[in-house]
Amino acid sequence: MKSEISIKVGGPAGAGVKSVGQILAKTLQRSGFQVFEYPEYPSLIRGGHNTELVQASLGEKYSLTKPVDLLIALDDKTLKLDLPEVVSGGMVIFDSKIEFKPSPSKIIYLSIPLSDIAQKLGNPLMANVVAVGAGLKVMGLSTLMTSKLLTDQFFKKGPDVVAANIKALEAGWNFVKEKGFKPILDSVDVKPSNNLMMTGNEALSLGAISAGLGLYAAYPMTPSTPILHYLSAHQQEFGYVVRQAEDEISAVNMIIGAMHMGVRAMCGTSGGGFALMNESLALAGMTETPLVVVLVQRPGPATGLPTWTEQGELQYAIHAAHGEFLKFVLAPGDNREIFQMAFEAFNLAERYQTPAIIMLDKFLSESSMTCGNLFPDKFTIDRGKISDPLKLKRTQNYQRYQLTDDGISERSLPGMEGGVFCANSDEHEYHGLVDESSSMRIWQVDKRLKKMDAAAKMMPGPKFIGPKNAKITIVAWGSGKLAGIETMEMINNEQKTKNNEQRVKNRVNVLHFSYLWPMNVKAVSEALKNCAPSTLLIEQNATGQFQALLKEQIGWEPTAHLRKYDGRPFYAEEIIGKIDKLVNGLMDS
Repeated sequence: MKSEISIKVGGPAGAGVKSVGQILAKTLQRSGFQVFEYPEYPSLIRGGHNTELVQASLGEKYSLTKPVDLLIALDDKTLKLDLPEVVSGGMVIFDSKIEFKPSPSKIIYLSIPLSDIAQKLGNPLMANVVAVGAGLKVMGLSTLMTSKLLTDQFFKKGPDVVAANIKALEAGWNFVKEKGFKPILDSVDVKPSNNLMMTGNEALSLGAISAGLGLYAAYPMTPSTPILHYLSAHQQEFGYVVRQAEDEISAVNMIIGAMHMGVRAMCGTSGGGFALMNESLALAGMTETPLVVVLVQRPGPATGLPTWTEQGELQYAIHAAHGEFLKFVLAPGDNREIFQMAFEAFNLAERYQTPAIIMLDKFLSESSMTCGNLFPDKFTIDRGKISDPLKLKRTQNYQRYQLTDDGISERSLPGMEGGVFCANSDEHEYHGLVDESSSMRIWQVDKRLKKMDAAAKMMPGPKFIGPKNAKITIVAWGSGKLAGIETMEMINNEQKTKNNEQRVKNRVNVLHFSYLWPMNVKAVSEALKNCAPSTLLIEQNATGQFQALLKEQIGWEPTAHLRKYDGRPFYAEEIIGKIDKLVNGLMDS
C-alpha cells in the first residue's frame, strides 16, 4: 500500500494553479495525512510558470523531496518543464486542449477536456475544479471532504456558486472513474484529522496576536505581504489595528511610536524594506525603545528574485543599523517555533528595551504544513521593567536612563505622573537630555552593552534532533531545520533495511539553531562538541554566512558544507547526495 504521494500542479498565473494545490492539500490534510505544500511563482501578475507542490504522507512529513507521482498540467509549459520529475509508474493529467503527444514510457497519461467540461457547466473558470475532481479519483479519494471545503470556501457567494463548483468537482471525478484507472493511493484507510495546516506567515500572525498585538504596520513587500493581509482580515475579531503605511520608513516609525506609548506593535518587510528601516532601528537602540521587526528573506541584492527564497541576510540583520547596541535575531525553523518566537520576540524586546528581529524566508513563510495545536496558554507575557504608576508618582527624580547592574532601567509610559523624560536620538544623560561629555558617553554605551552580555547568557543554545549516536550531524539554522529532518528521516529509515554495521555508520542527526544573536557562546560550544564525528552545515546563501558566524564566535568549522542560492529550497535528495560523498570520503580515508 502506497502511504505517501507527491502532486505537482502547473500552469500560468490566473489559471487557478494555487487553488488546485490548496484544495488538494487541505483535502489530504483533513483526511489524516501529514501535508507539506510549497508554491513557486515568478514576479509576474499574469503568465509565467506557476507551480504548487503538494506532498502528503500518513507518516511524518517535514519538507520536500524531488519525485512527483501525479502531475496536473494546466498548460503545455508544465509538460515541458516538469515532466522529467514524474516517477516511473506515475501519472500525468493534462487538458485535452493542449497539443501534446506522449512518447512511450512507463508514465500513465490521462487527457481530460477540463476546459470543455467547465464550459458545458456554464463557467470556463471552473476548469481547475474539474482538475481537482480528477486528481481525487486518481488518488483513490472520494469527493465528500472536498465538497465540504468548497462549500466553506464559496459560502458567501451563495448556494448557486457552491452547487456549480461541486458539479465541476464531481464531473472531473466521474470522468476518471469511467476510465478505470488504478488509484495511486490504493486502499488507504483515511481518518479525519483535527491537526492545523497553515503557512509560516499565518503562524507568525497568530503568535503576535496571542502576545497581545496592538498595532501592525507595513508596506507591501513579497514575501511578507501575506502577514499584512492575514492580520488585516482579523483585526476587528481580535481588537488590534492594522495600517498600510506609505513606505517602510513610516511603518517602522509608527511601531517605534506605538511601543514608546506602551502598545505591543510589530512591522514586517523583506530585505529592501528592511534596508530603509535601518536608521530607525538605530533610533530604537539609542532611545532604548522596544521594537519587533519581521524580516522575510528573499534573494538579493536590489530586487533580486522577489518571489523566491534564500537565507542571505543573516549577517545583515545582526549588523543592521549604525552604532553598537543589542539586537535579538531569531530564526525559527517550523510553524510551532514561528508561533513561539513571535510571542517571545515581544517579551525580549520589552524586557531588554531593544529591537528583536524575527527572520523567516519565502520558503518558510509561504509554505503550508501540518502542525498540531500551538497552545498559546503555555506562554506568559513579560512587559519588563515598566514603572509602577503609584511608585513613580512618589519619585522626585525619575531617571529613565539610570545606570543599573544589568543595563536595563525602568521605563515609564507617557501619561504616567512623575515619569517625564526625553526620548532623545542624541547621546544623553540619565533624564534623556543631550550630554556630549566623555564620561557620560562611556557610561551610557557601557549601560547599553551590559544588556548584550546579560542577554547572551540567557539565550538558549541549539537543539539536537534525532539519534545521539549519529555518525554525521546536519547543522542548520532557520528553515534549514525542515530539510535537515526530512533528510535524516529518509537516511535513517533506509538504513533499517540494511545490516547493523551500515546502520550505525550512516546514522544522521540534526543540530538546529534558532536563537542566532546574541550568541550564547558557552551553550553553542557545548553543543558543537557533542556533534557527530562528521558535520555537514547547510544554508541557503553563497558565502556561508552562518558558517562564518560560528567561526568568528566559537572558532568552529564543519567537516563539509552545502550552500544553495538559486532561489529554490533544499530538497532532501540534494543533502543526501552530499552526505553520500562525505561518507565515501570517510570510507576512503
